[in-house]
Amino acid sequence: MKEFKLKNINSFPSIITTAILFINLLLINIPLLKTFNYEYSVANSILLFLASGLLTIWKNNSYNNASFLQVIKSIKNYLIVFCFIPFAIGLMSSLFFSICPVWNGLVFYFIITIPAAFFGIVTGKFICVIFEKFRYLIFLISFLFILFIPVAEFYFNPQLFFFNPIFGYFSGTIYDEEISVSFLLISYRLLNIIFFTLLAFVSDFLLTKKRITKNIFLFIVLVFTLIFVLIKPALHYSTTYSSLIKNLGKSLTTEHSVIFYSNKIKDEKQIKLMGMMHDYFYEQVKDELKQKSNRKIISFIFFDEEEKRKLFGSAKANVSKPWLNQIYIDFNSYTRALKHEMVHTLASEFGATLFKINKNFNPSVVEGLAMAIENNFDDYPVHYAAKIAYDSGIRVQLKKLFNGINFFSNYSTISYVYAGSFFRYLIDNYGIEKVKQFYKNSDFNTSFKKNIDDLGNEYFRFLSKLNIKKNPDKAKLYFGGKTIFKKICPRSAAEETKRAMNYYKKGNFSQSEKLFSKIYNYAETYESLSGLINSLMKLNKNLEAEKFLSREIKKFKGSSYFYNLELTLSDVYLINHKIESAEKLLDSLIAQNPHIEYVNHALIRKMMIRNDVEKLKVFFRMKSIDKINYLMDLNQKDIHYFTVPYILELSKTDNAKLKSVVNYFKDKLKVNDFFSCYAGFKLSNAALVIGDYNTAKEFAVKTLSYKDDEFFYKTLVNNLKFINWVNNLE
Repeated sequence: MKEFKLKNINSFPSIITTAILFINLLLINIPLLKTFNYEYSVANSILLFLASGLLTIWKNNSYNNASFLQVIKSIKNYLIVFCFIPFAIGLMSSLFFSICPVWNGLVFYFIITIPAAFFGIVTGKFICVIFEKFRYLIFLISFLFILFIPVAEFYFNPQLFFFNPIFGYFSGTIYDEEISVSFLLISYRLLNIIFFTLLAFVSDFLLTKKRITKNIFLFIVLVFTLIFVLIKPALHYSTTYSSLIKNLGKSLTTEHSVIFYSNKIKDEKQIKLMGMMHDYFYEQVKDELKQKSNRKIISFIFFDEEEKRKLFGSAKANVSKPWLNQIYIDFNSYTRALKHEMVHTLASEFGATLFKINKNFNPSVVEGLAMAIENNFDDYPVHYAAKIAYDSGIRVQLKKLFNGINFFSNYSTISYVYAGSFFRYLIDNYGIEKVKQFYKNSDFNTSFKKNIDDLGNEYFRFLSKLNIKKNPDKAKLYFGGKTIFKKICPRSAAEETKRAMNYYKKGNFSQSEKLFSKIYNYAETYESLSGLINSLMKLNKNLEAEKFLSREIKKFKGSSYFYNLELTLSDVYLINHKIESAEKLLDSLIAQNPHIEYVNHALIRKMMIRNDVEKLKVFFRMKSIDKINYLMDLNQKDIHYFTVPYILELSKTDNAKLKSVVNYFKDKLKVNDFFSCYAGFKLSNAALVIGDYNTAKEFAVKTLSYKDDEFFYKTLVNNLKFINWVNNLE
C-alpha cells in the first residue's frame, strides 16, 4: 500500500491557513477564549504545533535531503502567516470588542504559542529523517501522544497542574482564576527550546552521517525524554507520590487513614484532632454507604492554599482521586472539606471506569453523592440550602443539570446544592443501594424504575413542602456569584489583583490604589473594589473612599459580595463622622439577615457606637490582640454573645489566647436564643481545637436547649455526636 502524499496537493498550505483562520474566528465566540489571554494562547499552541508539523512534512516530501534551515526558509512565509492570523484576530478581538488588557495575552502568546509552532516544525522534520513512510500518521500519533501525556500524569501522580511542550502549562481546575507567567513556565519553555533545537541539529547530522543508525538515535532520544520525565519532580515540573511526601515532611497513621501533612503545621493538639476527624468521618461515610472495605485512605494536608498551589496545582479546590485512594486538602479548610472528599474516595468501591467514578464522568452525579452524604452546607443540611434557593426563584432543571457537563454552567454552589439535595432525597426515599447502582451506570430507569422527569417532579414537590422561613438575602449570599465563563477578564483581573495585594501587604498603598483602580475600571470585581477602598483608607483618603463606594455598591446588589460592602461602607461612614448614615446601613444589614456573622458584625458596631464612637474609629486599625482585649472588656459586665464568634476568629492563630477566651466563657454561657446558641457552637469547636474535650462537650450540650431552628438543631446534634466519640477515645 502506497502512502498518500499531500505534496501532490498544491493548495495544502492554503487549506491549513484557511483552517487556522476559521478556527480562530470560532474561538473568539467562546467564553474564556474571546479575548487575547491564556486560554486563547493555549488553544493556538495546539493548533500551530499541528499545522506547522504537517506543513514541514508536506515541504520535506518535496525535498527529502533538505536541511532543517532549508526547510525553514522554504516555509517561512507560511509560518509567518500561521502565527500572524491568531495574533491579529486575538488582538483585534480584545482591542475592539473587549476592555480587557492585552499585555498578559501577548506574553502568553510569545511564551506558549510561538515556541509550539517551532516545536511542531522540529517534530515534523525529525519524523521525516527517521521514517520514510507513513510520516503524517506518525506525526499525528506523536502529536496526540505529547498532547495527552498529562492524562498519564493526572492518573498516576497526585498533581493537577501540568507542564507540556505543546500547550506549556495547565493549572488544573477552573476554580483558580489566577494564572501568570511564572519563573517555572519560563524555565520550562527554555528547556523545551534547547531540547528541540538540539533535535533539529541532530536531524541534520543524521542526513549526512551514517555512523549512528536512525533506530539507535531514536532510542537515545526516547531515553533522554524518559530521563527528563523522571527528573521533572526535582525541577518542580511535576509532583509524584514520593516527592509530595518529601515536601510535606510529616505523617500520621490512624486506624483508617495515612495522613501526610505539612511540617509547617506545628500544634500537636490540632494534629491529633485532625487524625481523629479522619477516622470519625471514615466510619460515618462507610456506614452510610454500607461499605465493607477497611482499606486506609491516604490524605495529604497542605499548610495553606499557596503551598497547595505549588505542590499540587490547585489553590482553591480540595480534591479527591478515588482511583489512587487519595485526598488533597489545605489545613485551613480540612474540617469543612474532609468528609466530602472522603465520600469521593470510598465511593470508588462501586465506581466505574479506570477512574472509579460515574460511568459517564458526570460531575453532577459525582458531586451530588458527595454533597448528599456530607449533608452539610454552611452548618445546615443540604436540603435547607436547596429550599432557600428554590423559594427565592433560583432553580435548575434536573434533566439539564444531569446532562453532560452542564454542572459547570451554573454558579458552583447552585449546582453543588441542588445535585446534593436531589441525591439526599433519592437516598432517603429509594435507598443507598439503588443510588450506588445509579452512581455506577448513570441510568435512572434501570436504577429507580423512573425517568429523571418523574423523579425531578417528586423531588421538587418534596422541596416545596419543606417549612423554612424565606430569606432572599441568604439566597443571594449563597448563590449570587458568577461562573468564570461569565466574568469579565477573569485571568487578567486575578493576576493583577494578586500583584496589587502584594503591594498592599508590603505597605505600598499608593501603588496598590493605582493597580486596584485599574483592575476595577475594566473588570469591576469585588476584590478590586474592596482593595481600592482599603487602600484609600490606608492613605487617609476617607472621603474619596466614601464617595466611590457609595456610588459603586449598587452594582453589587444581588451578589454575594453586597453584604461585605455594606459593612465596609458603614465603616467608612463612621470614620468620616457620619454616624447616622452608618447606623442606617447597619440596621438595614440586620434586617436583611443574610447570615448571623454579618448580623453579629453589625451589632458589634452598633454597640461600640453607643459606648464610644471615637474608640470605634480606631478599632478598625487595631492589631488583632488589641481588638480581642477591647471586645473582652465589653463582656466583663454582661455577655454580648454576638461578639463571641468574632473574638474566637481573631484568636484562632494564638492557642494560649484562644484557651483563655474559652475558659472565660465556660461558666458564663447561657443559651436562650439563636445568638447565644451559635456562640456556644463556636466555643465548642474552639475547645476541640485546644484539646479541651470536656469543655467542648459542655458547650455542645448547652446548645441543644435551643430547638427553634430544627435544621440547625441537626447540626448541633451531629456536633455533640462527634465530641462524644472523641471523648470516648480519651
